[in-house]
Amino acid sequence: MTAWSLRFWQANFARGKENEMDKLISANSIIQKLIPILNENGDMYLVGRIIGMIDSEPVAFDKEKVIEGLEEWKKYTISWAEKYKRLGNLKKAREREIAATAYSEAIEEIEKGGIEEE
Repeated sequence: MTAWSLRFWQANFARGKENEMDKLISANSIIQKLIPILNENGDMYLVGRIIGMIDSEPVAFDKEKVIEGLEEWKKYTISWAEKYKRLGNLKKAREREIAATAYSEAIEEIEKGGIEEE
């Protein structure tokens, strides 16, 4: 750890700001970046320990559960759109159709992983 990164860690994590700093990252990507750095120093034991620590962390985001929940809300919204159409309230029906479209787009983004091309 460099002096700068140690100071950064102390300033942010040691004072309880870990929740503010939390974000979803790819464990595989981190491991792939760490291996060459740690191999440079020839410390394979440390490589194994760090990979083990990363792999043992719980999943912060259950993609399938989120998609399942959004699918349920989408179905619910569509059913209300159909009810409003039968009642002749086209404005409310259209609002629900727009909401259902938003759910569909959110599901697509989550399925693709939200990964942006660099």
